[in-house]
Parts: sequence; C-alpha cells; structure tokens
Amino acid sequence: MGKAKVYVATTEQVWAIHDAVPDHLKVAVLLGAFAGLRVAEASGLAVSDVDFIRGVVHPKQQWPDKPLKTPGSDQAIPIPRDLALLLSASVQKYPSEMMVTNGPGADRCGPWIIDRAIRDVREDIDGLPEGFTWRRC
Repeated sequence: MGKAKVYVATTEQVWAIHDAVPDHLKVAVLLGAFAGLRVAEASGLAVSDVDFIRGVVHPKQQWPDKPLKTPGSDQAIPIPRDLALLLSASVQKYPSEMMVTNGPGADRCGPWIIDRAIRDVREDIDGLPEGFTWRRC
C-alpha cells in the first residue's frame, strides 16, 4: 500500500482556518502556512527566535524543548514584512516568551491544542477533506 497523498490547503482555505480558530492560535496558523513550520516547531518557537525587524524566523527547538526533527529544520526562514507585523501584533496581544500561547496570561501551547482547534473548524472550511490535519498547514 502506498502512502495517502498530502492535501495542501489553498490560500483561501488557510485564511479561512486562520479566521475560524481561536484568536490566540491564529499566529500558529500563520507560522505553519507562511513560514512552513511543523506544529511542534510552532509550539516550541520562542519570541527570541523571531527577528521582527529583519523578517526572519529561526526555529531552535520543537515542543517540549526537544531538538528539531531534521538537520535542515534549524535554518533561518525569511518571512515577508506583513507576516513579521502580524507576528509582532500577536506578541503584543499575548505577551509571553513563546510565540504561540494558550490564551491571555498563558505561556506555552502544546501542539495537540492547535491540532484540536484545526479539527474543530475544518468541517466549516469549504473543500477541506474530512481528515485534514496540520502537517505544515
């Protein structure tokens, strides 16, 4: 048996997921869709791993304080200015040492919380397959 084909969400579907998940998890969708982070990498991304001025995301660990999955995962990822501004706004709204939090006043957010949020909204997104999950979003 072969592996199932990976479904890649369209730009419209990504923004629909972004708009449908809880506000504090929108940053996770952005990191997955536009920086290519795995869900555990987004959960483990510290604010200090993002250079908001130069527009660079540089993952150093994945959830929970584990090494990155592959040697190439520690490469700096250039991001557009608009994304850097959205990430910065999220940090201002949900101050923490981590980029993805579990809401106001919370610190870390485990990958299962992000996965559950996406599962909860996927049936409301036109065209997403029933089993859609975040591999890279």
